[in-house]
Amino acid sequence: MSAAPIPAAAPPGNMHSLGRSLLSLFCDRIEMVAIEFREEHLRAQRKLTLAVLAVVFLALGVQLAALVIILLFWDTYRIAAAVVTTALVLGIGAWAVAEFRHLVRNSPSAFAASMDEFRNDVQLFSGDND
Repeated sequence: MSAAPIPAAAPPGNMHSLGRSLLSLFCDRIEMVAIEFREEHLRAQRKLTLAVLAVVFLALGVQLAALVIILLFWDTYRIAAAVVTTALVLGIGAWAVAEFRHLVRNSPSAFAASMDEFRNDVQLFSGDND
């Protein structure tokens, strides 16, 4: 007769179940990161496209408006009209740069939701359930 095997501390079925659960959790998190990466890529692509269109058409519009103003005052105040339109264009450009810098500095970080979920997972598995 053969000796009966000594039972392990935890049944093998539980270890397999735990392994499957951890792998499933890991796969879900990787999928979430991939989805967020794609969303961030599309958002950045859309921002860039809109920024280029805005710059091109606003620059053209500002140039035409400045030309119209200078032509209206050609006989009387052509220098003053050119100086005022130039100052206005430079002021709007400086404002746009300041707003862009503000937007870049205050944008939410990419993958913030994924990082929060990873932190929650670490907290859950470390036993710090506050």
